[in-house]
Amino acid sequence: MAQKNAHCSYCGAPFAAAAPWPRRCAACGNTSYLNPLPVAVVLVPVGGGVLLVRRAIPPQQGTLALPG
Repeated sequence: MAQKNAHCSYCGAPFAAAAPWPRRCAACGNTSYLNPLPVAVVLVPVGGGVLLVRRAIPPQQGTLALPG
């Protein structure tokens, strides 16, 4: 039986057979998680742009994101 989630969803490179989760792609550096979850975001217009928030928690702590 083929291994599920055996390839990077970003670049298509194969993961190592026994790689633990989350898996980091050796080819592109993308991190893949076993339990992707659906989310909702909101675009809040402010002046000529949109409102962004700075993430306070991992993953990607400190980066900009849409509120949701």
